[in-house]
Amino acid sequence: MTVFVVHKPFHRPNGPTYDVSSAGEYGDIEFVFNNNFQPYTDPKRAMDMAWDKLSGFDSDNDYILQAGGDPIAMAIVCMVISRLTGGEARLLRWDRA
Repeated sequence: MTVFVVHKPFHRPNGPTYDVSSAGEYGDIEFVFNNNFQPYTDPKRAMDMAWDKLSGFDSDNDYILQAGGDPIAMAIVCMVISRLTGGEARLLRWDRA
């Protein structure tokens, strides 16, 4: 099982901008996009990156987690997942608390 976090958080001196480590109870954490890439700047490249990262996505066992970052990134991930699975995915909700 894998949790695909849409965008890797930036790290600041006092820690990451958001902490997704608790999602690890649902599977291994992988990031679709690094924090140094903004998908809106190059949507074609972003689609290619998402296809590469999500090609093995299993809608029965894997999860998608949007926990901040570029909303275009989530749209791209959802488009790819929809094509791969026929529209089925399990989503996790991130909460600051």
